[in-house]
Amino acid sequence: MFRRNLKKIILGGMLSVAIISTGLGNTTCNTLLATEESMGQVEDLRITSIKFDKAYPQIVGTSVVLSAECSGGTGEYAYTYTVLLPDGTHETIAESSDCNYMEYTFEEEGIYNFEVRVDDGVELVTEVIEYVVTQAKVSIDNVKLNKKKFKKNDKVKFTVKVTAATGTARSKIVVKTPSGKKVTVKKYSTKKTATYKLKEKGKYKVTIYAKDGSTTAKVKKTVKVS
Repeated sequence: MFRRNLKKIILGGMLSVAIISTGLGNTTCNTLLATEESMGQVEDLRITSIKFDKAYPQIVGTSVVLSAECSGGTGEYAYTYTVLLPDGTHETIAESSDCNYMEYTFEEEGIYNFEVRVDDGVELVTEVIEYVVTQAKVSIDNVKLNKKKFKKNDKVKFTVKVTAATGTARSKIVVKTPSGKKVTVKKYSTKKTATYKLKEKGKYKVTIYAKDGSTTAKVKKTVKVS
């Protein structure tokens, strides 16, 4: 969306000047008029680039930097940054700043619409960019095995550490045997450990799942049995 001021500053080019004298009592006002045909060409002010330093989506609590590049106009740019929050309210982050970037930290999930407004004293241009923020996810911090090497009929003990973003974190362990059979070693629970007997030689594919009040995650490991 562009809003143009009717005034223009001409930075170069030849001007044809007419002097109009207007008498106001004892005062004479000499007005300089530049004819449109003889004015030099000046590039319109425009925003050439607007971008974040991190691609979305990001999680709540993340800080990002929004930067803008401009061209044309007078070259003296003032930047105003505003944002439409997920709840429908507007927030002004910075106003008439000479800095072409700003930093912002997300405090809630949802869709944010940032507006960058650039004013050079003559023209005003705006650009809007969207950003998506999600809730923090449950994380699987660590998965430990009781041994580094295993033989047939050994027992493997899994120790899983998970951290919730919301609510309570629970984990589940599923093993796929070398013959292709899937076995649930541990159903979703807050229990941190589970044990499984390795009855076959070969590679066991292990998937560790985690969930909390609203998010999920998973990681995979391989256990080799000789």
